[in-house]
Amino acid sequence: MPPVLLLHLSDLHFGPNSRFAKQDMKQLGGQMHQAIEEARREHNIEERVALVAVTGDIAETASKPQYDVALQFFESLVGSLGVARRCFVFVPGNHDVSWAECQKIEGEQKDEEFGLPELERRIQARKLKRFEGFLNNFYDLKDRPQDRPGAIALECGAFVHDFAEHLLSVAALNSCETETHQKQGGCVSAEQAQALMTHWKRPEAEGLMKIILVHHNLAATVPDNVRDWMTTLRKKVETGTLKQETINHFVADAVGLSGREHLLSIVQ
Repeated sequence: MPPVLLLHLSDLHFGPNSRFAKQDMKQLGGQMHQAIEEARREHNIEERVALVAVTGDIAETASKPQYDVALQFFESLVGSLGVARRCFVFVPGNHDVSWAECQKIEGEQKDEEFGLPELERRIQARKLKRFEGFLNNFYDLKDRPQDRPGAIALECGAFVHDFAEHLLSVAALNSCETETHQKQGGCVSAEQAQALMTHWKRPEAEGLMKIILVHHNLAATVPDNVRDWMTTLRKKVETGTLKQETINHFVADAVGLSGREHLLSIVQ
């Protein structure tokens, strides 16, 4: 297998509280490219970046303006790195679940008086609406996020991206299966895991290196770290620099992932 240089990005949280909030996105993409080139020279890496893996939390609160900013950054990165858009692989994070959309659906329930099954169906269909809109714009999918270039859609929002030229198969799992504004915490269901295992058991997948991308931590964050983290965040709420809703989003990052045994079944 030839060497492949993969750039992994995660938890960029583009939004008003982002570390990049006041930066020009085109310039930021160029700066990242420059940093990568310097690292390549420092470590004597001949290969250029061939694939970019983005493991969720692109936005801070899944609003359209935040994804508009993210799109500017990633389009700049495409130009700087010279990597085809089909070689960018995205998975959603808990911050990419739109709580505003979930709350809007609850309002529809009160108005239309439908039951819990319909409530769940609508939330699942629309909670990642803004994230999917970002993918539509990045890949130019004409409002069909399931048609990601070179990707195969599996169950529960998962995708597999096969890169035959690199002898590589990348699974983009959806660990936001159960995430809503009322329920935080990642999950990879047995159904999603089985769909991936079935795909990778095909003869075409033999001989390929396999990578799983997932947003949520496989284990919960160390309790002492969580306490220190929450103390700092609460102080920011008291001073008015953060909203309680923003903190609740970050709390979900510390919960960990249910269904980790399903992931272990895939890799064993």
